[in-house]
Amino acid sequence: EFILAYAKAHWDCPVLFYTCLRDPAETDYTELVEKLIALQAKWHFAILDLHGDAAVAEETAAQPASMLDDAHPTMMGYRDIWTPRFAAALETLLK
Repeated sequence: EFILAYAKAHWDCPVLFYTCLRDPAETDYTELVEKLIALQAKWHFAILDLHGDAAVAEETAAQPASMLDDAHPTMMGYRDIWTPRFAAALETLLK
């Protein structure tokens, strides 16, 4: 919340958080995502939820070489899966 308050006070700019894929069994990360979503109502920031995106999970499963591990994409993963979603989210946010 400190980062959000600072951004609001100093720049009053839009903020975008994103979530990683992570293994669905990783309950700590799921809990963290839930807390992020709860904070969104208070601070009015955007979220690119890759963790909860079934299409991202499907594309990643179809292209195993797109991920280094359950959180970090390879160059291919950024190029083919993540970057197009980041571009679309930022375009929407900055309209």
